[in-house]
Amino acid sequence: MEWEVVQEGGGSYLKTVCEGRTEYADEIFSFQDIPGFLPFETRQINGKKESFYDITGKISLADYLREGRFHLTEVKSIFRQILDMEETLEQYLLEGTGLMIHEDFLYLDRNSGRVWGVYHGERTKGNMTAVGTLLEYIMDYMEQSDRELVFFVYGMHKLTRGAACTRRDVAAYLTEKEKGAVLPEEKSVPPYPICGQEKINSPVSGNKSGNRKSFSNKQVPLLAVTVMVFGMAVPVLLWRAGVFTLSLSGEIDWGKCLAATAFFLIVSGYGAWRAAGFQKKNIHNSAGVIVSEEKNNWQLCLIPGKSGEELMPIGYYPFMLGSDEVRADGVLKGHDVSGSHLQIAEEGGEFYAVDQESVGGTLHNGSRMVPWQKKKLRDGDILVIGSHEFVIELTSSEYVI
Repeated sequence: MEWEVVQEGGGSYLKTVCEGRTEYADEIFSFQDIPGFLPFETRQINGKKESFYDITGKISLADYLREGRFHLTEVKSIFRQILDMEETLEQYLLEGTGLMIHEDFLYLDRNSGRVWGVYHGERTKGNMTAVGTLLEYIMDYMEQSDRELVFFVYGMHKLTRGAACTRRDVAAYLTEKEKGAVLPEEKSVPPYPICGQEKINSPVSGNKSGNRKSFSNKQVPLLAVTVMVFGMAVPVLLWRAGVFTLSLSGEIDWGKCLAATAFFLIVSGYGAWRAAGFQKKNIHNSAGVIVSEEKNNWQLCLIPGKSGEELMPIGYYPFMLGSDEVRADGVLKGHDVSGSHLQIAEEGGEFYAVDQESVGGTLHNGSRMVPWQKKKLRDGDILVIGSHEFVIELTSSEYVI
């Protein structure tokens, strides 16, 4: 769909152009105003449908959010009105999927605070997916120091990215947050990893995580076969080089040959076994935390408390935070950040932080961590490393893309 804002006769109009013909819903909108929706007219030109929405005196939600002067009250009001528009649409059309939940297609009346929606029958994106995408846009412009707003937006984002999330769940979230209550744990749904998928690539943190390579599912069997072939080829090469030939008689020392062959086959077999991922082993790191080699179903993200810094997803463990660009996986600048400051590790599906006897220390939920003692991390915990503040977000692998 193509769209643009046009000026005509002293008014402003949102023009959309798409393939298709006028539908029954278009006729309903042309005969009456549906509460919450922008009035529009549709016409057919050269096999395409052109729609004109009257946006005179209104500002797009994208422009409003880019100003960055919104607070929690305005955000709650926006989503309450979005839910109301979907319910209204169902009353008129028996379905609510035609609402364009997008920052460029939602308009705001500054004077009244009323949100106006755009109906478009061609939209295919799921409503909860669209709500989550809108929340991500809000994240880009919200004031990170407004902790109440930050936690509300991130919490709602995680809810909407769940595979089972419905409009009723979002309405319940809004209601509970207005009461100042926390949603019960059993009502939560698997969250979406908003931080990204695997490694960090943040110019703010200056990390070097891209240096650590991983292998895909297709590469692992190939690697295992390569290791095995190499182990079988080495004895042959040694035999061709005459290593197993006796210097006096010129005969082959079969005992030495068989021993070398067995040795290389055992080594290569073990290497292939490890490469194929058949062994599930726990490794103890220097801090005494067990780090599992199995892929965890949860991912930990560090959400910065300051605007301008980037999200830090952690895709492997142990993961070191610090100022040393060689030793640290996630590099944090600052005179109060040690070279190897804090290690994050995983043990049996749980995450732990271990302060590496840093000079400036680490705060966990306001309390100074004891060096070399692991501290369990939970969703919503706050870590302070020097001048850097992070909110812990645990995200499940069961998410909606």
